[in-house]
Amino acid sequence: MDEQDKIYRVVTENLPRKTSLYPRLIRLLSHRNQYSLPKERTFIDTQVCIHFSETAPLFEVRIGDRKYAAECPRVYIKRAGETHRITCADDNVQYSFDMIYDAKTNIEKLIPDDLVLFPLELTPRIHALVGNARELLPHIEEDGVCDRVDELCFSILHEILLANRVIAPKTDLHEKQIRRAVSWLHIHMLSPIDWRELAGRFGFSERSFNRYWKTYMKESPHQYLISLRMKEAKCLLMETRLSVGEIAGKVGYASLESFGFAFRKRFGISPHAFRRRHR
Repeated sequence: MDEQDKIYRVVTENLPRKTSLYPRLIRLLSHRNQYSLPKERTFIDTQVCIHFSETAPLFEVRIGDRKYAAECPRVYIKRAGETHRITCADDNVQYSFDMIYDAKTNIEKLIPDDLVLFPLELTPRIHALVGNARELLPHIEEDGVCDRVDELCFSILHEILLANRVIAPKTDLHEKQIRRAVSWLHIHMLSPIDWRELAGRFGFSERSFNRYWKTYMKESPHQYLISLRMKEAKCLLMETRLSVGEIAGKVGYASLESFGFAFRKRFGISPHAFRRRHR
């Protein structure tokens, strides 16, 4: 078997360290090629995994009623005690580098709660660090190697957090995801909207989605959706022969009365009067 194709999975928690400059971060470390992901699993350790692929397949995971999605290359964070259910995945990940942390380090406290599954910019620094760690795995029991692995894995996690929190504002990662959500709303504005599911689709919790939305948009998500539907209603009133009741149903209102009230509140005129004025 070619060295590049080997699957290394090493337990480091009981291996000696020469120094105490870095905490014993890593309990288990592995890199794997061409493996399938289990559809559902409950984790007993906190894990940080980097998925690599030549393509960019979509990957979705659900934790309770929250859903997260990202394409490759991506970071996938699994916290101890969580049950993850994969709802959409490529058949296999071409390559994964997995860091399973020692529970004593409480490493999850360093990772923001809203970071679960997100795209990763593979900087030369991250490539080099992962490559160096991989090269050390076959020599993990040699003198001083565990110390170097702890240092490298700490640096890899640091670079991941920097890529998400520091580089992201430069490349407007959060804004990009919000703009994608806006585009999705434009396409699906006439369908029922589950806001929590929508937030997860673009890698946010519902709370962080609302927070970032307010950063980039003037209206709340709900008000923005109402604006889209009302604009569509105006076009349908002017350009089609659909009855006002049919238009109400198309733009998401259960009754003509509720549609008329919302239309009048926004435009200061009833739907029937608006149609007469613009015909």
